[in-house]
Amino acid sequence: MKLLITFFSAVVLFTSSVSNNLESLNNDVITYEVVFDGSEGGLCFFTDSQDDAITVEDDENKLFVKFNQDANSFVGKTFTILLKPNKVDNGVYKAKSVLKLELK
Repeated sequence: MKLLITFFSAVVLFTSSVSNNLESLNNDVITYEVVFDGSEGGLCFFTDSQDDAITVEDDENKLFVKFNQDANSFVGKTFTILLKPNKVDNGVYKAKSVLKLELK
C-alpha cells in the first residue's frame, strides 16, 4: 500500500512540474509601443501606452547599437519593442527577453 501511494504521489508531482515548465516555454511574443525614458547604469527605461513602466537590463549596451548613437539621444522617441516572457513566478514577476527594438 505504501508503495502504491508513493508511486501515485511521484506521478502527480512529476506531471504538475512538467505542465508548469511547458506553460512557461509556450508564452507568446508580446509587442509594445513604448516611449523611451532614458538609460542609466545598464538599465533602459520605457513607458507603454497605458503608462506602465518597462525596464530592460542592457549591461553590454547592445540594445541601441544598431542606431549608432548613444541611447539617451532617443529620449522621448516612440519604439516598437517585441518581448518574449521567460518565466512566471507566482504570476507576479515576469522576466522578458527583448527580441526586437524598432524606432517608429
